[in-house]
Amino acid sequence: MASSPPNEPANVTRLLRQAGQGERQAWQEVYPWVEDVLRMCAHGALARNPLARIEYDTCNVLYEASEAAMKRLGQDSETIQTRQDFIRMAVVVLRRNILDAARSEYARKQRPQEIHPDEDLVWKKVEAMHEGIESLPALEAEILTLNYLGKLEVQSAPDGPTFSAAKQLSRPEDASKKVSVRVIAQLLSLPEGEVERLKANGKRLLEEWFRANQPELLD
Repeated sequence: MASSPPNEPANVTRLLRQAGQGERQAWQEVYPWVEDVLRMCAHGALARNPLARIEYDTCNVLYEASEAAMKRLGQDSETIQTRQDFIRMAVVVLRRNILDAARSEYARKQRPQEIHPDEDLVWKKVEAMHEGIESLPALEAEILTLNYLGKLEVQSAPDGPTFSAAKQLSRPEDASKKVSVRVIAQLLSLPEGEVERLKANGKRLLEEWFRANQPELLD
């Protein structure tokens, strides 16, 4: 990862476009910028609700973050493509933040006997789900992440507040919090039929990954 986010709007817009086209170097350079926008939104959410544990709709978070990103980019933000490039990358950042939050919470348990077996299973599933989804093609990975992350919470982190939902990611069978195909299609600017197809393919590939790598975690 780059040590600090890029600052020039034109440079950020270019990097987002290149990252969306699969250029790894651009992805690494612009990642901190996207992460910074999401942390700013998480900080704002925490400021509005400092005491209550509030759940936030994932798509609303992404819309709000994309609006904040567009304001930062100014005149370079006028294309729909730039917004879509940002949203797609923000989905990846959210998933990775969730993994980091789960690892941090797990690390705070200093002795194995302090970890309840159910908690241990949750954290193992979070790790496995992240690794499995990372192995998928980009669009399938983004769609499954969105499908499983209907709600988010704000949690503290060493670099400031961040959005997280670790236990939810480990329990994708919880349909009450899933994001619908229609909403995902709108968010990613894809036809609903294409989202359905990619979602089904992603679930098939993810199950194959679990059978090959973590069969004991299959429900």
